[in-house]
Amino acid sequence: MTAWILDAAGFVTGLFDGPGQPANSVTIQPPQNAAQPLRFVNGAWLIQQPPGPPTVGPNEFYFLWTMDEQIAIDKLRETDDGIKLFMRRLDDPRTTEVVLADPTVQAAIWHTVDKLVETGIVNQQDASGRVAAIIAGPAR
Repeated sequence: MTAWILDAAGFVTGLFDGPGQPANSVTIQPPQNAAQPLRFVNGAWLIQQPPGPPTVGPNEFYFLWTMDEQIAIDKLRETDDGIKLFMRRLDDPRTTEVVLADPTVQAAIWHTVDKLVETGIVNQQDASGRVAAIIAGPAR
């Protein structure tokens, strides 16, 4: 018999895989996808979702880009209206946060990285990874 071993708070701490049933245990149907972080609370399995993209300040957002990318973005402001508009909004003193989960912000990041690919600052094969790293925010 396979059984999940939980601590007092309901966090999965192990797995019992042997004959019979562990002492002081209750049989509960395990979840379908045990690869995700799980917690058993009030008789139900809860899947702990990883945190989504964070919200950062404009200055913190700029530092998600490499130095070479920042220099290229400054030059691209002169020729690309999308980048100019996006960066102008970030430079506005009324802008206090950049919501990296916002689809509009993500589209602007994609547009900027695509332009960085066109200029040779970012390799085409690295573009998706750069977008993902920027949207993920600073290392936590």
